Amino acid sequence: MKEALIIATLMLDKPGPAISPLIFGVSSANNELRQDARIALERWGGNRASRFNWKNGCDAAGSDWFFANGGKEVPTPDQAWYHEALKRNAALGIETLMTVPTIGWVARDNHSSSFSVSKYGPQKKTDKQHPDWGNGERPDGTPFIRNDPTDAGVPAPPAFIGEFVADLKARYGPADGAVRRAYALDNEPGLWNSTHRDVHPAPVTYDEAWQRTVDYATAIKDADPTAQVWGPVEWGWLGIKYSAADKTAKGYEPAPDSKAHGADFFLHWYIRQLAAYKKKTGRLLVDVIDVHDYPEVYIQDEGRIVAWDKPDGGSPLMQRVRLEAVRS
Repeated sequence: MKEALIIATLMLDKPGPAISPLIFGVSSANNELRQDARIALERWGGNRASRFNWKNGCDAAGSDWFFANGGKEVPTPDQAWYHEALKRNAALGIETLMTVPTIGWVARDNHSSSFSVSKYGPQKKTDKQHPDWGNGERPDGTPFIRNDPTDAGVPAPPAFIGEFVADLKARYGPADGAVRRAYALDNEPGLWNSTHRDVHPAPVTYDEAWQRTVDYATAIKDADPTAQVWGPVEWGWLGIKYSAADKTAKGYEPAPDSKAHGADFFLHWYIRQLAAYKKKTGRLLVDVIDVHDYPEVYIQDEGRIVAWDKPDGGSPLMQRVRLEAVRS
């Protein structure tokens, strides 16, 4: 024990590795927080960003709201809202983490929906203000309706994202310059087959996740070699451990996709793919490993069961749990 204490004392006499300032970031801050909290990074992303169209400023809610498009539609990219966001953050010394779609589709406009009642028939739920917007489920509970992805979307291949990154570079200079920005590879691909099943009904596999990383990260880095790419942007513990294709009627325990790839964790496999690709080509496709980590869905707080994402989840105890989640 004495030797351990001596070693610990000696270690405290030496400076440790620097903490990246990007740890101190937020998602969708307000102006007061941006100026007062000295944040270093602001992310704009979330479910809607999976279908964000940089040319017209529109996005899509997916299953969060009747698979309907939204956003403020603009005639040209010059008038899109993200320009003001980038310039504002740059003036405050904040780097912007921009989510770029890799799902292959973006919103065609700000008013179309994917499951029109007039086209696909009666559905289990519809929007009260827009009765033609259905939720894609048949009234009798039979399997989901299969729709045409062009009902509300337009294709967004890697070249579409490369064009976006090139446009930003032409406007603001390289990504590591005065208007600092990085690019996250979409948002929670492991949930696409539920959140965005109107354009991606099949569960994402190991192989698809990797191929989309290769295709879209290459497009980004070809357009701006200084750009940092973040991935795989998975949705939580199960997304870190498994692919969406590992979920079966028996749960995740069979893990057929994982076993087919000799993997213990999807994230371990993904990082090994990145290392092998860099060894082969000299290019590191993903610079920052980006995963979503949440506290337990429910905690016991003063005799109550509290959900982290509910309005009453803002108690002091829940806030402490959220902060501790970052440390994990």
